[in-house]
Amino acid sequence: MGPKLQQYLSCGTKSAIFPKTDATTLNIPDTVGYTSLFEFGQLIVDIPKIENVDISIQCQDDFGLSTVDTLAGAHASAKQLEVTIYGIGEKAGYASLEEVEEYSGIAFAHESGIHRVGIECLIQ
Repeated sequence: MGPKLQQYLSCGTKSAIFPKTDATTLNIPDTVGYTSLFEFGQLIVDIPKIENVDISIQCQDDFGLSTVDTLAGAHASAKQLEVTIYGIGEKAGYASLEEVEEYSGIAFAHESGIHRVGIECLIQ
């Protein structure tokens, strides 16, 4: 992850994009899936915080890093995680909700906002 990308994200988010729109979410994708968890986590940390705007992440699994990158992004303050449910989703290449839940220590419980009963109904 080079300094030019981080500079672009910093300048773009602060001055060009959000002050002129009603956007409430900024999506940061790793569409190739080769960013290491340390790089991806740091990228999310380095994005300037914007009032009333949440960071969303979407990590592809082309190189088997989608789950660890998603966890790194969540740990670094991303509020919305784009994931698949039981492998169903675009390319089935995003991180799996079940893996993210398992490795993050978030239980499928009402307190977490993740409801397994509802998810199981979706896949049937």
